[in-house]
Amino acid sequence: MSKKIKLSTLKSHKNNPRNISKKMMSDLKGSITSFEKMMKANPIIVDENKTILSGNQRYHALKELKYKEIPEDWIKVIDYFNEDEKKEFIVKMNTHAGEFDFEQFANDDYWSDVNIGDWIDFVPEQPRIDLAKFFHKVDPNADKAKEKKIPLILSYEESTYMRILELLEGYDEKNEDVILRLLIGDIEE
Repeated sequence: MSKKIKLSTLKSHKNNPRNISKKMMSDLKGSITSFEKMMKANPIIVDENKTILSGNQRYHALKELKYKEIPEDWIKVIDYFNEDEKKEFIVKMNTHAGEFDFEQFANDDYWSDVNIGDWIDFVPEQPRIDLAKFFHKVDPNADKAKEKKIPLILSYEESTYMRILELLEGYDEKNEDVILRLLIGDIEE
């Protein structure tokens, strides 16, 4: 019989960028209760501090199912990742199901140094926006610190992307601010 550990010793990752629907959570709880052995085959992965890197939704499902203790072999400790590798691991382990909270990627300081496009090869479907109307209403002097950030994802061929980065290096402000100013006509060519 496997040694047990208290579920409360694990820590849900406070910067987990993944969400699942109520139906998916219900299905996950059903899978756990009907086939507990899957937890040993697909353990919750934690770092050296017992912070969950992969398995946050399974952890929440176990809590909702009122588990207080779980077999130790339902957990795998990975203590050899640095912080950047942990971030990459979190993203790559969560591309198969559920949805990413792209607003969290854009607004959470934890993810500020990450370009998730380097790790995943899909772009979320975004509604089409009339940029002329949208940027006409934007006040470049507004208090941006109070506003919620929403990602705007643009895709380019690698050579074009590299050229854009070269051009942006000529400015002493954030790339996002330069692009906004170019679009609203606040920068002369």
